[in-house]
Amino acid sequence: MVRICKTSGLLSMFLALCIYGFAQDQATGAPKIVLDMLVYDFNEVKQGQVVRYDFIVHNQGDAVLEIRSVKPD
Repeated sequence: MVRICKTSGLLSMFLALCIYGFAQDQATGAPKIVLDMLVYDFNEVKQGQVVRYDFIVHNQGDAVLEIRSVKPD
């Protein structure tokens, strides 16, 4: 069995979104990105096996949260 460290860039994408959210100004009228889970461990998977996890993204700010681009690792 092979331990997969990368999850097809999903983890990197959502961590980047999370960092973007924390960097936003918390003043009135600003979006605030919040994720229920920042990391998901797939444990051991067989080589070639497809794994998937959906990260849930919330906007707890009082303005529209726009995700304009995503760049997976």
